[in-house]
Amino acid sequence: MPSRRAILISLAVAAVALVLGAVLFVLSGRAPGFTLLHLPVRTPVAVEHYGPAPLQIGELRVPDGKGPFPLAIVIHGGCYLAGYEDLRFTAPLASSLTARGIATWNIDYRALGDPGGGWPGTFADLANATAYVRKFAGRYRLDLDRVAIVGHSAGAHAALWLASRSRGARAPFADIPTLPVRYAVAIDGPPDLAKMIGTDERICERPVVVPLMGGTPASHPERYLEITPARHLPLGVAQLLVPTQVLRLDTAIAYRDAAGASGDRAEVLPLRMGHFDMLDPRGAGWKSIEDRIAAALAVP
Repeated sequence: MPSRRAILISLAVAAVALVLGAVLFVLSGRAPGFTLLHLPVRTPVAVEHYGPAPLQIGELRVPDGKGPFPLAIVIHGGCYLAGYEDLRFTAPLASSLTARGIATWNIDYRALGDPGGGWPGTFADLANATAYVRKFAGRYRLDLDRVAIVGHSAGAHAALWLASRSRGARAPFADIPTLPVRYAVAIDGPPDLAKMIGTDERICERPVVVPLMGGTPASHPERYLEITPARHLPLGVAQLLVPTQVLRLDTAIAYRDAAGASGDRAEVLPLRMGHFDMLDPRGAGWKSIEDRIAAALAVP
């Protein structure tokens, strides 16, 4: 039987390990995200596959009442890397929007490291998930004249890119139908992936952009042109950028000014909080974002 001294030493070692683990967990930026997984969420009325792959899936939540309901397409982040995040991270805010009177289509997609992820599969998934809304819009009384796209982190870039397609499809995704969008919300994510090269390794713990795109901007300029929203201004969509940690305030302002000069209406909403904090529907940060989404979609 272990001595009392040995037991005390083991307990002390375990306590130190727990503290160090907690510190690393917080420094990695994942502790607040982990908290989101434990918030109560509204049960989806349907879970739909927009493609044959396991990750080509979305959760549909519909408000109580007769409708027709505006729709928010919700896109999680995760550095465009497999295994970092999934739609559970955005389920709480999707539930909050649905309680506010907005139907939500909270989507997953293949990322770098998943079979078929990276260029072009990741972006084809995002486009196909958006187009798939037309298949169930009538069944669930959705108003496709009032559509918002809301993305966090990598999903913020995806939201702006999908908004850039709302006026028409472009190669190499010209065969995937588009969906008109009224409002795009980019929460603490980059509007330009090329400008994240180098910084991505610090944020995501490994290089992401070049592997995701299958090469550099010099080797594949047409790919980077397609997925850079600023290169397609005006988008014809009102836009909200929310800088906190990943999206720098000066970057958000520069994008807003370029969008405004093109004729688009764009707003910057700076929030002093952690990368995941504004996704918690209990907080004031999310409330300020949700109020703007509701106003843009004409929801009381």
